[in-house]
Amino acid sequence: MMEASFSSSSSSVASPFANSSQKLFWIFKEKEEMIRVRDNAKLRVQKEILDLQEKYTDKKLVADDLLTPEEESIIVQKYCGILFEISTQLGYPLHVKATALSFMKRFYLKHSVMEYDIVFMMLTCIFLATKTEEKFVALANFLEKVNEIVSDASSLTTQIIFKYELVLLQGLEFHLMVYHPYRSLYAYVHDLHDVGGDAIYMDAQTKITEIIKMTDAIFLFSPSVVALGSLYMTHPDITKNFISKMFKEQEVQLMNQINQLCEMAATPVEKSKVKTADKKLKKIRKFLKPQLEELEEQYSKQIAEEQRVRREQKYQHRDRQQQEEQRKFL
Repeated sequence: MMEASFSSSSSSVASPFANSSQKLFWIFKEKEEMIRVRDNAKLRVQKEILDLQEKYTDKKLVADDLLTPEEESIIVQKYCGILFEISTQLGYPLHVKATALSFMKRFYLKHSVMEYDIVFMMLTCIFLATKTEEKFVALANFLEKVNEIVSDASSLTTQIIFKYELVLLQGLEFHLMVYHPYRSLYAYVHDLHDVGGDAIYMDAQTKITEIIKMTDAIFLFSPSVVALGSLYMTHPDITKNFISKMFKEQEVQLMNQINQLCEMAATPVEKSKVKTADKKLKKIRKFLKPQLEELEEQYSKQIAEEQRVRREQKYQHRDRQQQEEQRKFL
């Protein structure tokens, strides 16, 4: 699966996306590679939980009692929908919602919903997105508004947000810039102004948001391809003609990617599977509370140690630079 980026001929400047951390670290050339990363993370946590429970309880869970990678993906998808609804109620603009969704999907690609309370992490993703997208609100105000609309957030405190934000940043590998398909969509629709630009844009914008929430497309396709795919899903004839005209040399490759994206977007999750996975997660987090708390503590210590090492490396680098500068004047 190719992740090539395409832009309209009306744009004469190369997109900064080409050299971004998003393209380098968060888009996979093959779907199998993404699945392998996700499965390895879930299997690691399963093993850690099963090993730790020996210390805490006589009643044991076995591997089949824990969430499968598929069930974890179903839960993340469910809470992505909840995240979008909460962000809408909080009055945040679309780019903040999309960034929060991307943060949550990236984090749980390499971590498990059994490790960290997904409600707390979801709300932390929203809060971090308000800062990275320059729509920051004071944490006290954020918590006050959240508690008005989220029943599960009554125990959420500033300390929990600070703790989860550090874990989230580490899980994102501090890659906070997110390029969304909406910008590419705007450029494409500008070129389609003579065939009803505003209506086309709104239809495709809604489809993009649905794709971000409900699929793994952000890990497999560039924002420009997702934008074209959303156009094709909402206005296929117009988009096909547009691609033939503007991307003649890449048409076959583009249509192949778009067809893959369409297939992905057309595969809904059965409601019964969502209910089963959610029930299973609640049981796990209740039954394995001591083990999960120890896992969180271990990861927090790991983060603190990694930060200490980075600080030391930074200071050593600064000291070397200072010594080199001093030698120049000797």
